[in-house]
Amino acid sequence: MEQPELSQDTQSTNAANTLRWFQTSVGRICLGPRPDDALMQTLKAEGVSHIATVQTSDEQADAIKALCELFDTRWVWLPIEKIRDSSKAEVAMLQKYLAELRQILTQGGSVYLHCDKSRYRCRLMFYALCHHLKMPSSSAYPAMHSFSADGANRIAREDLYWAADLGTSVKYQA
Repeated sequence: MEQPELSQDTQSTNAANTLRWFQTSVGRICLGPRPDDALMQTLKAEGVSHIATVQTSDEQADAIKALCELFDTRWVWLPIEKIRDSSKAEVAMLQKYLAELRQILTQGGSVYLHCDKSRYRCRLMFYALCHHLKMPSSSAYPAMHSFSADGANRIAREDLYWAADLGTSVKYQA
């Protein structure tokens, strides 16, 4: 039997009830659906310091920026469209995004990372971030699964290799 598609309100309520955090040495990160007012209230109560939007301007990322301003939460925009077919300039930008996320986490930030309903791009960014944090694939893969095995199992092996390479290619800044 086919499952009915959840409304944005239902998705937000479900996400708020099942926030799963990955804890770094001082910060934490969570993956979820695109936030709305109800979810933002929950995230604010949970102590989220940053909303990281992995969407393009065509996906109305600016609406999330406005929502963050309304809830006095910092917004980080990662306008990622392509994954493996990224140009050198796009890879350089992705490296900067990963370095920025690492910096937020090392300063004790609490990051809510989202993209579209599939969460494909934010899972890959999380996997790349794990590698940037010097986590081996044998630990990064289960960490990614801790959010939801269903979506993580759908990520192509080539994309995982790409994300791991991206994460390890980021240079640490002093």
